[in-house]
Amino acid sequence: MRPSDGDADAVRDLDRDGATLSTAGSGVRWELALRTDRAPFPSADARRAFLRAVDRQALVQAALGDRADEAQLVDSILFRGGTRLAEYALEDAGFAEAFPRTDEEEAAALRDAAAVPAGTRVCVAYDRGDAFAAAALPALAAQAAAAGWSVADCGADDLAAALAGDGWHAVLRAAAVPGDVEAIASRWRDGGVTALRSGEREGLLDEALATADQEALETTLLEVEATLVDDAALLPIAEQPQLTVSAPGLQNVAPRPGPAPLTWNAWEWGLEPQATP
Repeated sequence: MRPSDGDADAVRDLDRDGATLSTAGSGVRWELALRTDRAPFPSADARRAFLRAVDRQALVQAALGDRADEAQLVDSILFRGGTRLAEYALEDAGFAEAFPRTDEEEAAALRDAAAVPAGTRVCVAYDRGDAFAAAALPALAAQAAAAGWSVADCGADDLAAALAGDGWHAVLRAAAVPGDVEAIASRWRDGGVTALRSGEREGLLDEALATADQEALETTLLEVEATLVDDAALLPIAEQPQLTVSAPGLQNVAPRPGPAPLTWNAWEWGLEPQATP
């Protein structure tokens, strides 16, 4: 289950009754993507200036409140946090160096250096039914305003229809982490939602789809990640938490890794031996 504020009492009661609670990522993360085919984000400098004004942890805190520590920040665009490739991507693609914590003065200076006028409007689309995005939007607007941007609330009841239109500049949304190379290629062909085309990236995607060698594939995907970080068109925020509850006395039930079925490690389950009187 994906825990929410409405589940708090039920989860507390289960915990008090001896159930085992384990929280892990769900394989779906919130992200902020910028549209690059029109002002104000056709240049990487402008995109980087806007994204570096964002305090991701503060957005999570604003959206999840007391449950903020359940959602892990995400530092990779293509890979799930905690995986081997995500660790390699941190080293090779330079996400931490590209998007460090930036104070208001520095963020405003970056905007000025990118020749973006103070007060530039950024229409941020999101699904009004997504509680995280709806709660995070005011915090995002406040952070951006401190750096001289003007975020407009462009929430929609039908996000897909809104993104098909021309009025938006950025989208705050939940998206599944691509599970294989085909999903990665499908998402990033022609820049995906960001519309940022890259001949280098298209060639790398073709190479990834054509290779049967696992080591070569991983190397190519790490190169794709580096191009995405360098282009600064998308900022991953945090992975949605997923709660696994197992009955008292049931051992070795592990949180599901992303979209795996509930019984993914059922062969490891077992009953706790009854204590001898």
